[in-house]
Amino acid sequence: MKTSVWKKVCLALPLAIAATGTDSWAQSISLDPNVTAISSTQDETLFDTQLVSPPQPPCVSTGPLTAPSPLPPQAQVQPATPDNLFNQSAPVGALSSGQGALTAQSSVAALMPGGYLDPAAPVTMFRLRYDDGINNRFPDRGEYFYAKCGCFRDPALAGNQLDPNARGPQGANLSVNYQDVRPYFEYAFNPKFSVFTELPVRFVSFNSITTPPGTQQGLGSEGGLSDMNVGFKYAFIAEQNRYLTFQMRTYIPTGDSYLGLGTGHVSVEPSLLYYQRLTDRLLLQGQFTEFSPIGGSGFASNVLQYGGGLGYILHQGQNTTVIPTLEMVGWTFIGGQEFNPVSGTRSATGDTIVNVKPGVRIGLGRSPGPMMMQQQSIYAGFGIPVTGDQFYSNLFRVEYRYIF
Repeated sequence: MKTSVWKKVCLALPLAIAATGTDSWAQSISLDPNVTAISSTQDETLFDTQLVSPPQPPCVSTGPLTAPSPLPPQAQVQPATPDNLFNQSAPVGALSSGQGALTAQSSVAALMPGGYLDPAAPVTMFRLRYDDGINNRFPDRGEYFYAKCGCFRDPALAGNQLDPNARGPQGANLSVNYQDVRPYFEYAFNPKFSVFTELPVRFVSFNSITTPPGTQQGLGSEGGLSDMNVGFKYAFIAEQNRYLTFQMRTYIPTGDSYLGLGTGHVSVEPSLLYYQRLTDRLLLQGQFTEFSPIGGSGFASNVLQYGGGLGYILHQGQNTTVIPTLEMVGWTFIGGQEFNPVSGTRSATGDTIVNVKPGVRIGLGRSPGPMMMQQQSIYAGFGIPVTGDQFYSNLFRVEYRYIF
């Protein structure tokens, strides 16, 4: 009798627990119709003959029984497509100093693909740029690339245009090839304000006419520190998909102008920078700038620079982003002069130079950012003149950029 009852209790108990989850052991017994109910008298008789206190069935826990908690629903993970990245909200909250960082602001900066137009988002970043320019036929035009030709310091070459204060390189130079290496660092104090500096190194090769003995000869080639520049950015509009920013840049004549490494004067360059994410994949950048020389010679000129560009997110993944770009940049000289031994001295007023600049920016490394943008990227592109007036026959640019 006793053995069969406990056996039936142990068999019935799992069913009872599954059905109720919180019922007591005594209640669970009555749920099995094959178990004979135990009256109170029988219960007392069993206890009196066997134990002082009621026995605990070996198959039952003495602790309270609770129903198992349901499994949490599986999180809905959105696929990393440009549509989802474009529509997701940017993180909210102020950034600490130096953290233009891979929150929304730096992800936006990483999305700015241009290789020639300045990025509008203030951000903490390092950039290293290399330019290779071929055949600049008027390097002293407007004193924009370097200072007024040093040939004007030589009475035998200058004639009635003698200028002992001309600060450019000596020799009758037909054209110049150059290579610039330009390290740049920018520091963002907050999402709207940053400061920056750039300290270029320049190498120049002169294509010069052989002049009579006793006159200035061309330098051949030179290299060294060029004119550094410093400045700041302030964003009037700083949104996830749109930026409007004022930038002020000041050029400091740290390069030796007599070697063709600088202009020999201070210049300031205010700019308006714009960025707009038009669709999930299409990106727009724009820039309007005025270069203003301070203390230059009669060759110096204000120069308007203007341009726009499009980037298209061809591929975006955790480890690689590929953004082909197409930019168009123009320059118009407001005044000034230029010299070439073949054409002589002439006015630079109205000279307008337009370049088309195709390229590609590739983001590299695993993305830690909220918008799946890589901190590191490489840009490669060309500058191709489309007007008769030119700075160079062609220009090749490659750039490494790291955003903090």
